[in-house]
Amino acid sequence: MARPDSFSKEEIEFIRENYSSMSCDELMNGLYKISGVTRSVQSIRSKAAYLNVKKENMRNCSYTPEEDELIADVYEMSDEGSLEENIRTMISEKMPHRTYKSVQIRAARLGIHLRKPWTDEDIKFLKDNYYTMFTEDLADALGRTMNSIYLMVRKIGLKGAPRSMYSAEDIEFVKEHYLEMSDEEIGRVLHRAGQSIKEMRRKLQLYRRDPDAGTNYKNIMAFIQRHNSEWKKRSMEACGFKCVLTGEDFNDIHHLYAKNMILDKVLKDLSVPYDLDINNCSDDIKESILQGYLREQSKYPLGVCVTEMTHHNFHVLYGFGNNTPEQFYEYAKMFPQNRLADIKLQ
Repeated sequence: MARPDSFSKEEIEFIRENYSSMSCDELMNGLYKISGVTRSVQSIRSKAAYLNVKKENMRNCSYTPEEDELIADVYEMSDEGSLEENIRTMISEKMPHRTYKSVQIRAARLGIHLRKPWTDEDIKFLKDNYYTMFTEDLADALGRTMNSIYLMVRKIGLKGAPRSMYSAEDIEFVKEHYLEMSDEEIGRVLHRAGQSIKEMRRKLQLYRRDPDAGTNYKNIMAFIQRHNSEWKKRSMEACGFKCVLTGEDFNDIHHLYAKNMILDKVLKDLSVPYDLDINNCSDDIKESILQGYLREQSKYPLGVCVTEMTHHNFHVLYGFGNNTPEQFYEYAKMFPQNRLADIKLQ
């Protein structure tokens, strides 16, 4: 999917007329009304620079972590009927310099969505299990965020601190039994959700080999990916096993320098066609491709851990392939709490 960076004539005229006087929010909202496309601050700045339109500063641009938390809270406590009113109330009382459309756009960028209503069954489950289950597991079981659990706990008046840490005994049990027991089976013993056990195994670097994986690969990249575990391990360690943009548990590892560009160069150097049947070639060719890829990959930064939502949104904005580190650093500016500056990715 191509990156949506081609400004229309109407958008260009809007920037020429309003860039010097409008705030960042106003510019973004105005362009959205014209084209239906959400333009980033950086893309607006770049287009203004190209048009030689200047202003002293871009005010009211960056959302603070406190504002992001307010937005998350208002979505958590709202339903479809009350969301707009609650957002407008929040703007009036907490952030009068923001607009309703700007808050909607910010929520979408952060992956914040309107949560399903709490049912009587949900609340009963929470009351029955709050003192015996870990908060992460409650969130998994109810299909909600940790923040949603905390808000409801306060609302219904449950007392006492939530349980949210694995004990040393829990960790030892996982280490001893993960090879012969499924995550769901371990979870039943430890009173946790299977997904929580899976996440803990990943943090402990306790991986299972898929018995059905075999030696057949869909393509050359699938072959590379299955033999790239050391790079993945180093990337996860560098990021502290957390999403570098939100600090949440991660789902994916994003290549700052696109893996398709690395593979393209390797195959070109080896004079190997891209559609080579990797399942029916010699071991020497496989090894040459793999080692060439690993060497080329080492010239670039490690990968970054991201949530599924932030990863998807990045590629919607910048395209699926031929991506560069500069694109990701630009994207990261949308997340004031990003940890990129503190992470060594070499």
